[in-house]
Amino acid sequence: MDRGRLFTIFIASMVILSATGLLLFVDYGEIKDDERLNVVATFYPLYFFASEIGGTRADVRMLIPDNVEPHSWGPSASDLIRVSRADVFVYNGGGFEPWVDEFIDQLKEGVLIVDTSSGMEEALFGNGTAPELDPHFWLDPLAAVVQARNIADAMCLSDPANSTYYSSNCDVLVEKLRKLDEDFRKGLENRTKNDIITTHEGFDYMALRYGFKAHGAIGISGDERPSAKDLKKLSDLVKELGLNYVFSEPVFDDAIMRQVSEETGADMLVLDGIHGRSGPHAGMNYFEIMYENLENLRKGLEVTA
Repeated sequence: MDRGRLFTIFIASMVILSATGLLLFVDYGEIKDDERLNVVATFYPLYFFASEIGGTRADVRMLIPDNVEPHSWGPSASDLIRVSRADVFVYNGGGFEPWVDEFIDQLKEGVLIVDTSSGMEEALFGNGTAPELDPHFWLDPLAAVVQARNIADAMCLSDPANSTYYSSNCDVLVEKLRKLDEDFRKGLENRTKNDIITTHEGFDYMALRYGFKAHGAIGISGDERPSAKDLKKLSDLVKELGLNYVFSEPVFDDAIMRQVSEETGADMLVLDGIHGRSGPHAGMNYFEIMYENLENLRKGLEVTA
């Protein structure tokens, strides 16, 4: 899909509906049939941004449940029907949802599709050469601004009668994200360490934004398991860098980082990639989790003031 276009409307024949009349009698109940704008976002950060923007005038639902690792999740036939009943479908882009292109091709006419990664390369890298995209944009507050703007633009296009309301809510959200960026920038000054070890490679943009280095035990997708050799190399790196902390992530099994911790003597902290709200963060929102991440990063990077 061409990310240069903010959103595209895809037309597909809903063959699954014509195959059996029984589907017409199923009440999925996920999207309310009222006057509010119906929005489905693939996973939690996008759901949160869309909810903040939509306020009381949009019914926003989340496709991938909390406590599920979204890299390995795939949609069902009922998910396709549910999203086909929405006005707006929001997804992350950048390859985060590997199933999304085929899914979009099957949606009915009239669903507005939002790729929140549209314009992301310029926002992250300016006119420089961009490396292969890490799709965890929402962990960089200024990249999250791009996502929020893309979502708001789509809502305004789909529901022009409430465009002023959506734009105003988006402005409030953007100010909070810019404040978060400022707090991260100031909060990570005067650090005595410049590296972190995490479960998976999902923190590259956060590290790039604030000038430290992130090393993951497993790759961006989070699907694989590290070999004994990989863990040995990671433990050696912890010792070489003199790190006193390593970071686990709630959505992944903490056995990986626990082994590194036991082999190196480094204590474990939590750094949440916010794929969904899980574990100790089940009742927290995006900003609450990000500020807790900041506090743990300050400890892990050994900020002195």
